[in-house]
This record gives sequence, structure tokens and C-alpha cells, in this order.
Amino acid sequence: MQIALKTKRQNISELFQDSPYIEDTLNINEISEIAKNKKVKGVIFDREEHTSHDILEFREQFPDINAIVLQDQEDELFKKSCLAHNIQVLLSDVEDEILLGVINEEWFGASHQGPEVNIIAVRGTHRQAGTTQTSLSMARSIAAYDHKAAVVGLNPYNPGSLPNLDEKYSLDQVYDLLESGVIKDSESLMKYFIDVDGFYYLVGNKDLYRALSFKREPIDYMISLLKENFDTIIFDVGSFFDSYLAMTGLQQAQTHILVGTQEWCSISDYKRWQEQYLTAFDLEPDHSYLIVNKYSAHAIISPKQLEESVDIGVLSYIPFFPESADAEYDDGILFDTNYKPYNKAINGIVKALIEDIDESKRKKNGSWLSSLKERMFS
Repeated sequence: MQIALKTKRQNISELFQDSPYIEDTLNINEISEIAKNKKVKGVIFDREEHTSHDILEFREQFPDINAIVLQDQEDELFKKSCLAHNIQVLLSDVEDEILLGVINEEWFGASHQGPEVNIIAVRGTHRQAGTTQTSLSMARSIAAYDHKAAVVGLNPYNPGSLPNLDEKYSLDQVYDLLESGVIKDSESLMKYFIDVDGFYYLVGNKDLYRALSFKREPIDYMISLLKENFDTIIFDVGSFFDSYLAMTGLQQAQTHILVGTQEWCSISDYKRWQEQYLTAFDLEPDHSYLIVNKYSAHAIISPKQLEESVDIGVLSYIPFFPESADAEYDDGILFDTNYKPYNKAINGIVKALIEDIDESKRKKNGSWLSSLKERMFS
């Protein structure tokens, strides 16, 4: 949508450059000009000499236009008149964060989500390290803690398809719908996810030709919608990081889980990505853990060697699963095979993560907009 601006506030257009909802802004001299442009769905203007009567006339002329009035000082009666006509009133020097947050929540119904939604990015040291099965198995275990969980495939080269799942849609298809604006809310987004008996799953990119063509904005928009529905979001990032699919997931996640194996490629491949690519990005998750997958006590490379090489502490081992290929074909998700050593390891990892997740959820204390209003009008 387009927003019309009639304000002396500086650099306000820059505030909306990365917004998933706002296409562009239009500077106007008179509010009446928005009647000529059907693309304008919102307006921000200074109060100046406007009175409560002017607000009534504005709403009569533009019954469906979202509006925010910026005023230099408090006027309780004027504010109440505006609120009575669904017009928000903010101080002219309101913080950018608050202004954008009010627009997102009041105009688009997008709840601001902070640390109360836990985002976990599962990445691999090398190809076939096991990020997909680790992601899906963790989601199955997390769901047992009464956490609403979703898994999204953000691996640019491997969709994470599984036998026996009714995969009607994949991320590359959903990406087009996000980019074109067909998906407008979280409810419409969820139509493209698979309900996997306890959690939701969106298979990743199936179109190899498009692996490097994805942009950040539609992925950010999808994440903002997912935050409205889920306590925990898991990104299956994979082990190739030269795509906005992978990097957006890593940058959005509070928790990183690196899945490695006791193979030389776990060290060599990951070091190459780390030195040539990952160090160029600002990746500072709250928590970062190493999981040693397909663990064997007799492997040449020990977990300690792997830990020292990638410089991430080991959280747990997932034991070698001799029949994993057959089990994946028969059951899809390895956690569903009830191989006790594997399930015990996954449950142990999740138990460790649940403390982080519950700590974040406990930080909720009232709606975000309520806290903003306290800051604005206290």
C-alpha cells in the first residue's frame, strides 16, 4: 500500500523502506489530494491548526483511510476525538520504533513479537549433516511441551521432502505469493503448511534455478506472520549459506544449532564457509550450540576436536542410527520410529532448549501496544 505524508518530521519516508506492508510514500501539500490517488490507504499528517471538527470532516470524506496525526504537545480532548474516529495521535517527536509499531499493529493487525517467540535456526557443517531430520524431530518433541511449533525449509538447495507427506506446496511457490501480496495475513499463509500431527511444516525450495534469486523482504514478511501463530519457529537452513533464504533465517534466529558429524568434511567445509562468507555477516544469536549427529565412540574425529574446530560448544550427541535410511522412508520423521537412543537424544536437546523458550515466554507482561502507550503518554 501507499502512504501519503504531510508532515515536517524529517526522514520519515526512510522509516518504511524495509516495511513488508508499505510499498512507497507520497508527499502531499493538502490532505484533499489523497482523494485523487486510489493507491493511498494511509496518511500521516501534522495537526497544525486542525480541530476536532476537522477530524470529523476528514473521517466523513475518507471513511476507510488509515490515519495518524502528529502533534507537538498533548491535547486530551483532541486525542479522544481522533480515537473516537479510529485515528491514532502521537507526539511529533515519537520514536521511530513506536511510530512503525503502531502502524503495523493498528493498520495491519501485525502483533509485535519480541523474544516471546523463540526462533531456532538449524544449520549444518556440510551437506547431509542431518539438519532436516534434526529440525523435524525437535519440532515433534517440542510439541509435546504444549508449544505450538512450525518448521520452515530455508535450505536453498534441498527442500527437505519426506515420503508419506502430502506436499502440495513448497517455499518457492509460497515466496511468489508473499512477494505479490496474495498472502496478506497469517491465516492465509497457514493454508500452505502441512499439519504434521502436532506441528506445521513448509517444505523448502524445490526450484534449483531460483536458489540465488530470493530476496530478503518476502522472507522477513513470512517470519512476521509466523510469529503471530507460533511459540517456536524452526528454520531448516541447511549447509549452503549463499542465499537470502539461509542468511535471513540465521539473522532472525535467537538460537543457532550447528549439526555436524565426525567426518573431515564437517571441519573443512564449515571452515571454508566461515572464513569466506559467514564472517561478513552480523550473526549474534543469544544461544549457539553444536550437536554431533551420527555419533560413534570409534570415529577418527572426536566431538572435542569438532567443537574446537568450529568454536561452538557441544550441547549433545545424536547416536548413529543404523537403519535411518529405511526408517526415514517408512516413517518420514526419524523421531516417529521410536528408536529409543535417538529419541532420548532429541528429547534431551529439546529439554535443554525449553528452558530458553520458557524464559522468553515469561517475559510477556501485557500487550506490546499497551507498553508503548505507557511510554508515549506517561
